[in-house]
Amino acid sequence: MKQIQHLLLCVFCVLTGCQGSDSGQEAVSDRVRAEAHLKAGRYQEAAWAFFRAEDTVRAEAVLDRLEGILESSPVLVEAWVGMGISENYIATFSDSVRGFFKVAASDPEGPVEREVAVYRLDRLLGFGMTPMTLMRTLRLPDGRTVKGSLNYFVVGAKTADALGLKTVDQPDGLIFLDAVIGNSDRHVGNWMIDGDTGDVIAIDHNRTFYHELGWTWWKRVQTVGDPSSIRVIYHRLKTLPETAFKEALDGWIDPAQYQAFWNARKVMISYLDGRIEDLK
Repeated sequence: MKQIQHLLLCVFCVLTGCQGSDSGQEAVSDRVRAEAHLKAGRYQEAAWAFFRAEDTVRAEAVLDRLEGILESSPVLVEAWVGMGISENYIATFSDSVRGFFKVAASDPEGPVEREVAVYRLDRLLGFGMTPMTLMRTLRLPDGRTVKGSLNYFVVGAKTADALGLKTVDQPDGLIFLDAVIGNSDRHVGNWMIDGDTGDVIAIDHNRTFYHELGWTWWKRVQTVGDPSSIRVIYHRLKTLPETAFKEALDGWIDPAQYQAFWNARKVMISYLDGRIEDLK
């Protein structure tokens, strides 16, 4: 995974002109990077870096702080001018934290509650790709107060499309995430690369948990190129008790969707067990 992140960061730097490190230069530690992100008000990035540094206590404390900010009253709400089917807005909070707000029911094929479900599952399994997402109401510029999903906006990240990347450039971690969540809508406009770290950022998850459609998960899990790259996440998927998954997803997807997810999980485990065994 780290090799893939380094490659993607190199692509980002070539295309944007950022200054990367020479191959012989010592890498900045995750802990130092986390402190720098924290000082800059980039709380989600700081939390991810603390998790990589195995400082779970600091990571959780930062996420608690970020959740409080995203639940507070924004200082500015503006209409999103980018592409998309849903009705979307950008909300700015204290410390210049920004959030991407997706109005509930504005996409009839994708309930916004699934955005929260994906974030909770990402956090449970440790993918570290989906920014914090929560449900809240927001007063829009036209005076309406509406319900929707709000996810942390990663400043400095660019879409794969903007970087000239293609679907075939997706790293194994992202492919596996989409298999786990049964994603029916992954394209080069809704995965991103953080220009500072090379981290892959996964966004736009309201059209997920379509496990009744085999191509959303079975086809994907078969295209994971190097199962060893997802070994830690896969181990959590396999060994965590079902109560942990139910706690993470209860209330965010309906029982039929949960059962389809759970059935797909069993098949993925059986398949990946065989592939990982072959690598030994």
